[in-house]
Formats: sequence, structure tokens, C-alpha cells
Amino acid sequence: MGISKIVSNFVSPVLSIPGVFARATRNLLVTFNYHEISDNPSQFCTDFNLNVRPEIFAKQLLWIKKYFNIITPQQLVSGDFELPAAIVTFDDGFEGVFNEGAKLLKKAGIPAVVFMNMAPIQGQSCWSGLVTYLCEYDDAFKQHISKKYDRPIQPDFFLYCTQEDVQEYLDHYGNSVLDKADVYHGKFASKNDLLESAANGLYLGNHLFNHYNAASLSLQDLEQQYLLNESALSEFSNTVPLFSYPFGQPQRCYNRDTDELLSSLGAAHLFTAYQLFNRDPNARRLHRTTMFEDINSESLFRVNCLLPASINTLLRKKVWATD
Repeated sequence: MGISKIVSNFVSPVLSIPGVFARATRNLLVTFNYHEISDNPSQFCTDFNLNVRPEIFAKQLLWIKKYFNIITPQQLVSGDFELPAAIVTFDDGFEGVFNEGAKLLKKAGIPAVVFMNMAPIQGQSCWSGLVTYLCEYDDAFKQHISKKYDRPIQPDFFLYCTQEDVQEYLDHYGNSVLDKADVYHGKFASKNDLLESAANGLYLGNHLFNHYNAASLSLQDLEQQYLLNESALSEFSNTVPLFSYPFGQPQRCYNRDTDELLSSLGAAHLFTAYQLFNRDPNARRLHRTTMFEDINSESLFRVNCLLPASINTLLRKKVWATD
């Protein structure tokens, strides 16, 4: 029996007692975090457990709707909503979200925010897909980095890898790896998908122009990445002043300085991928509960809502800073 199943079996009976789960969540704002919705996920999504099959996603939406007041981004910004509340979010802009995911969201009557990196939509390689491909599968790159920094490449190097690191490698070995990394990462939505997204109840938020770790950028470069993305998003009618930190892990991916800058640029709320409760729904920084395909029962859903840090750690296939 898996560890997550053991945890569920111990905790779930308590949460099944009438009123216990409702009482435990009555003052919470839960922000759910997804990435891809597909029956044929990319290797990237498979490696890091970022995909939820449509069949499971449909069930999860019903449970979210059963236990929480679903709110829109506008309600979040205005603070005009009742607890317990929930908002559904996606990161990156995968193709499946705008197709399979949007259909199921519309059927359930649930709005959602998709935090977009617009550089890949415009044809550039996605930074997170590129650096994870290089760090996971490209032995020559790993040797290059080990030699450059005089130590073995670390498991979390993708968080700290610089554009200079990658460009040096590409200058020496050529750009053929870019196509491999694009296939590895998987397909993004098209511009037409974005134009049609408002009709399906989707809103578009800012995730930086490309998927760089905000804390690894200078504040000047961070500002440029945010504003480039805002400019690219401005042609769509359903954009909202919300921001999600790429990778989203505490200390390594955001800090007080990045918060201050992004807020000054117009972001009303800043979303992380840190597994914590939101007891103050008006907080500038909001944390998210990541949803996995393994959350395939109502009892495990309840456990995940109340023990997000522990249960999400158990369900990860690899240690991954969810973006």
C-alpha cells in the first residue's frame, strides 16, 4: 500500500465525520494549482507529475464545487466573497488546458485563471522545459556545467541555471537541442485558443514572458519580463491583474523585493506554489494547493485540502518546484 493511501486511510475517517471537514475549512481560501489536462501528456508533465487526466479532473472539479464557494478573479481582487472559498488556477498555458480542461470547467460552471508565459506562445522555447531537459537528459550539458562550476550538477540546478549557462552551451554544441526540448515539454496553446478562452470562462494572468525564476533575475530584468508579458497579454479582453511566480518555491523563487516590485507594477495578488493555507484571503501573497492525478477519491481530496504540504510531497514522482 502506498504511503499516500496509508495517510488517507488514517485521516479520512476523521474528516468523514459530519461537520468536521466543513469546520476545518470554514475560514480558508484554497487556491488550487494545475498544469496540464490531457490523456496524452508530454514527457515533461509525466516526469514531474504535472498532468491530470480529464476523467480525474472532472471528479476533482465536482469536489471543489461541493465543498467551496467558487470565486472569480474579480471577486478575489475586490474581496467580495464568502469563505470557505476556492479559485482554480493553471500555470504555463499548455494546450490541453484550453481544450479538454476548458470543456470540463465550462460544464461544471467553474471559472479559472491560466497564468501565461507568452514567449512560448510566440514561438520561443519555454525556459522551464529547456533547462529541465538539459539537466535531466543531456549528458554533455551536465558535463559542461560540472566543469564550469567545478562540482557535480545539483538536482535543483534548473532553478539557478542562467541564460548565460545555456547560451554558452548552445554556442558550442549548436541549437538542435532546442527542438528536442520543445518536444519534451509539450504543446502550448495557440493564439486562437487564447482568443476563444474568455467564452469558456478562462482568465489570463501573468507568469513572466518566459518561465524564469524571478528570484534569480535582477530586479531590472524581472521588471522587463513582467512588462513584456503584460504587453503580450494586453490584446486579450480577459486578462486579470494576478501574477504567479514561475517554479514558485519559498526563498529560492521569490522574496520581499520581488513582491514589492511586482506589486508596484500592478499585480494585485502574487501566487506561489508553496503548500500552505490562506487564512487571510486579502493577503498580497497567496499560496496554492497543487492537484495531482493521484487525488482520485473524495476522501483523498479532503486530505489534500487540509494537509497539502505532506500529501503533495508524498504524491510527487520527483522533487519538483511546481511552476
